[in-house]
Amino acid sequence: MHEIHHAMGICLDEEATGQLFFLVLYRGEGDSPFTDGEAVWFQELSRHVVQLWYFNLLEAISRVSDHRMEALALVRADGHLLFTGGVFCELLYELWPDWDGVDLPEDLVRRLHDSPCMVRLGKGALNVRPQGDHFRIERMEPGAIGINLSPRERRVAHLFAAGMTHKEIGRRLSLSPATVRTYLRQAYIHLCVRNKVELNEALS
Repeated sequence: MHEIHHAMGICLDEEATGQLFFLVLYRGEGDSPFTDGEAVWFQELSRHVVQLWYFNLLEAISRVSDHRMEALALVRADGHLLFTGGVFCELLYELWPDWDGVDLPEDLVRRLHDSPCMVRLGKGALNVRPQGDHFRIERMEPGAIGINLSPRERRVAHLFAAGMTHKEIGRRLSLSPATVRTYLRQAYIHLCVRNKVELNEALS
Protein backbone atom coordinates (compact mmCIF):
# COMPACT_ATOMS: atom_id res chain seq x y z
CA MET A 1 0.00 0.00 0.00
CA HIS A 2 2.73 2.49 0.98
CA GLU A 3 5.28 0.88 -1.35
CA ILE A 4 7.91 0.58 1.39
CA HIS A 5 10.56 -1.89 0.28
CA HIS A 6 13.56 -0.94 2.42
CA ALA A 7 13.47 0.45 5.98
CA MET A 8 16.01 1.50 8.57
CA GLY A 9 15.05 2.46 12.12
CA ILE A 10 16.62 3.45 15.39
CA CYS A 11 15.30 3.85 18.94
CA LEU A 12 17.04 6.42 21.13
CA ASP A 13 16.59 7.00 24.86
CA GLU A 14 17.07 10.67 25.81
CA GLU A 15 18.58 10.22 29.27
CA ALA A 16 17.90 13.63 30.84
CA THR A 17 14.15 13.58 30.17
CA GLY A 18 13.43 9.86 29.83
CA GLN A 19 11.86 10.37 26.40
CA LEU A 20 12.07 7.62 23.77
CA PHE A 21 12.53 8.51 20.11
CA PHE A 22 11.89 6.08 17.26
CA LEU A 23 13.12 7.32 13.88
CA VAL A 24 12.63 5.50 10.59
CA LEU A 25 13.85 6.00 7.01
CA TYR A 26 12.41 4.04 4.14
CA ARG A 27 12.84 3.61 0.40
CA GLY A 28 10.41 2.54 -2.24
CA GLU A 29 10.46 0.04 -5.06
CA GLY A 30 13.41 0.42 -7.37
CA ASP A 31 15.60 2.11 -4.71
CA SER A 32 18.70 0.37 -3.44
CA PRO A 33 18.79 -1.10 0.08
CA PHE A 34 20.45 0.89 2.85
CA THR A 35 24.18 0.29 3.28
CA ASP A 36 26.17 -0.12 6.50
CA GLY A 37 27.71 3.31 5.88
CA GLU A 38 24.26 4.90 5.62
CA ALA A 39 23.26 3.14 8.85
CA VAL A 40 26.20 4.76 10.67
CA TRP A 41 25.34 8.15 9.16
CA PHE A 42 21.66 7.73 10.18
CA GLN A 43 22.63 6.85 13.75
CA GLU A 44 24.81 9.95 14.13
CA LEU A 45 22.21 12.20 12.49
CA SER A 46 19.49 10.83 14.77
CA ARG A 47 21.56 11.53 17.87
CA HIS A 48 22.18 15.05 16.62
CA VAL A 49 18.45 15.64 16.03
CA VAL A 50 17.56 14.42 19.53
CA GLN A 51 20.29 16.62 21.01
CA LEU A 52 18.91 19.66 19.17
CA TRP A 53 15.42 18.77 20.44
CA TYR A 54 16.77 18.68 24.00
CA PHE A 55 18.55 22.04 23.70
CA ASN A 56 15.42 23.65 22.25
CA LEU A 57 13.36 22.16 25.05
CA LEU A 58 15.74 23.62 27.64
CA GLU A 59 15.41 27.02 26.00
CA ALA A 60 11.62 26.74 25.97
CA ILE A 61 11.41 25.96 29.68
CA SER A 62 14.02 28.49 30.75
CA ARG A 63 16.96 26.26 31.52
CA VAL A 64 15.35 24.22 34.28
CA SER A 65 17.79 21.81 35.90
CA ASP A 66 17.60 18.28 34.54
CA HIS A 67 16.38 16.64 37.73
CA ARG A 68 13.21 18.79 37.70
CA MET A 69 12.34 18.28 34.05
CA GLU A 70 10.52 15.08 34.95
CA ALA A 71 7.97 17.20 36.86
CA LEU A 72 7.41 19.68 34.02
CA ALA A 73 5.14 20.03 31.01
CA LEU A 74 5.15 22.48 28.11
CA VAL A 75 1.66 23.02 26.74
CA ARG A 76 0.03 24.91 23.87
CA ALA A 77 -2.83 27.30 24.63
CA ASP A 78 -5.31 24.69 23.35
CA GLY A 79 -4.00 22.15 25.90
CA HIS A 80 -1.91 20.05 23.49
CA LEU A 81 1.22 18.77 25.23
CA LEU A 82 4.54 19.60 23.56
CA PHE A 83 6.57 17.97 26.32
CA THR A 84 5.77 16.21 29.55
CA GLY A 85 8.00 14.56 32.13
CA GLY A 86 7.29 11.21 33.78
CA VAL A 87 6.42 12.55 37.24
CA PHE A 88 3.96 15.00 35.68
CA CYS A 89 2.36 12.16 33.69
CA GLU A 90 2.00 10.02 36.81
CA LEU A 91 -0.05 12.72 38.51
CA LEU A 92 -2.41 13.12 35.56
CA TYR A 93 -2.91 9.35 35.20
CA GLU A 94 -3.56 9.13 38.95
CA LEU A 95 -6.28 11.80 38.87
CA TRP A 96 -7.63 11.12 35.35
CA PRO A 97 -7.23 7.35 34.73
CA ASP A 98 -8.66 7.71 31.19
CA TRP A 99 -6.27 10.54 30.25
CA ASP A 100 -5.16 10.18 26.60
CA GLY A 101 -1.55 11.28 27.23
CA VAL A 102 -1.71 13.79 24.36
CA ASP A 103 -3.73 16.77 25.63
CA LEU A 104 -4.30 18.18 29.11
CA PRO A 105 -7.56 17.17 30.78
CA GLU A 106 -10.25 19.76 30.02
CA ASP A 107 -10.38 20.90 33.68
CA LEU A 108 -6.74 21.99 33.44
CA VAL A 109 -7.07 23.58 29.98
CA ARG A 110 -9.64 25.98 31.42
CA ARG A 111 -7.13 27.07 34.10
CA LEU A 112 -4.34 27.89 31.63
CA HIS A 113 -5.72 31.34 30.96
CA ASP A 114 -5.78 32.16 34.70
CA SER A 115 -1.98 31.98 34.72
CA PRO A 116 0.19 32.77 36.45
CA CYS A 117 -1.57 30.64 39.02
CA MET A 118 -1.35 27.57 41.20
CA VAL A 119 -3.86 24.78 40.69
CA ARG A 120 -4.36 22.61 43.76
CA LEU A 121 -4.62 18.89 42.98
CA GLY A 122 -5.04 16.58 45.95
CA LYS A 123 -2.19 17.29 48.38
CA GLY A 124 0.01 18.79 45.67
CA ALA A 125 -0.43 21.51 43.07
CA LEU A 126 0.51 22.62 39.58
CA ASN A 127 2.38 25.87 39.08
CA VAL A 128 1.14 27.34 35.76
CA ARG A 129 3.16 30.09 34.07
CA PRO A 130 3.01 31.65 30.57
CA GLN A 131 6.05 30.75 28.42
CA GLY A 132 5.95 32.78 25.20
CA ASP A 133 2.99 31.47 23.19
CA HIS A 134 2.79 28.39 25.41
CA PHE A 135 2.41 27.51 29.09
CA ARG A 136 4.90 25.89 31.42
CA ILE A 137 3.39 23.71 34.14
CA GLU A 138 5.36 22.31 37.05
CA ARG A 139 4.15 19.71 39.52
CA MET A 140 4.69 20.97 43.05
CA GLU A 141 5.02 18.58 45.97
CA PRO A 142 3.02 19.35 49.14
CA GLY A 143 6.06 20.60 51.07
CA ALA A 144 6.97 23.01 48.28
CA ILE A 145 3.63 24.83 48.18
CA GLY A 146 4.03 28.26 49.72
CA ILE A 147 7.80 27.90 50.01
CA ASN A 148 8.28 31.15 48.06
CA LEU A 149 6.03 33.15 50.36
CA SER A 150 7.88 36.22 51.62
CA PRO A 151 7.72 37.14 55.35
CA ARG A 152 5.49 40.13 54.53
CA GLU A 153 3.14 38.02 52.37
CA ARG A 154 2.92 35.42 55.11
CA ARG A 155 2.16 38.07 57.77
CA VAL A 156 -0.56 39.69 55.65
CA ALA A 157 -2.10 36.28 54.92
CA HIS A 158 -2.20 35.36 58.62
CA LEU A 159 -3.80 38.67 59.61
CA PHE A 160 -6.39 38.42 56.84
CA ALA A 161 -7.18 34.82 57.78
CA ALA A 162 -7.63 35.99 61.40
CA GLY A 163 -10.43 38.30 60.25
CA MET A 164 -8.73 41.67 59.77
CA THR A 165 -9.71 43.91 56.83
CA HIS A 166 -7.29 45.35 54.29
CA LYS A 167 -7.42 48.72 56.03
CA GLU A 168 -6.79 47.21 59.47
CA ILE A 169 -3.85 45.20 58.17
CA GLY A 170 -2.50 48.31 56.44
CA ARG A 171 -2.62 50.31 59.68
CA ARG A 172 -0.99 47.45 61.65
CA LEU A 173 1.88 47.05 59.13
CA SER A 174 2.12 50.67 57.88
CA LEU A 175 1.01 49.70 54.37
CA SER A 176 -1.61 51.07 52.00
CA PRO A 177 -4.71 48.90 51.44
CA ALA A 178 -3.62 48.49 47.78
CA THR A 179 -0.26 47.09 48.89
CA VAL A 180 -2.01 44.76 51.31
CA ARG A 181 -4.18 43.48 48.44
CA THR A 182 -1.04 42.88 46.34
CA TYR A 183 0.65 40.88 49.10
CA LEU A 184 -2.54 38.93 49.71
CA ARG A 185 -2.96 38.14 46.00
CA GLN A 186 0.61 36.82 45.86
CA ALA A 187 -0.01 34.72 48.95
CA TYR A 188 -3.14 33.25 47.34
CA ILE A 189 -1.12 32.34 44.23
CA HIS A 190 1.78 30.78 46.17
CA LEU A 191 -0.56 28.83 48.45
CA CYS A 192 -2.88 27.91 45.53
CA VAL A 193 -6.02 28.97 47.36
CA ARG A 194 -9.10 30.82 46.10
CA ASN A 195 -10.90 32.03 49.23
CA LYS A 196 -10.50 32.67 52.94
CA VAL A 197 -11.63 29.16 53.92
CA GLU A 198 -8.88 27.60 51.75
CA LEU A 199 -6.42 30.21 53.04
CA ASN A 200 -7.11 29.17 56.65
CA GLU A 201 -6.62 25.51 55.74
CA ALA A 202 -3.34 26.22 53.92
CA LEU A 203 -1.92 28.33 56.75
CA SER A 204 -2.86 25.80 59.39
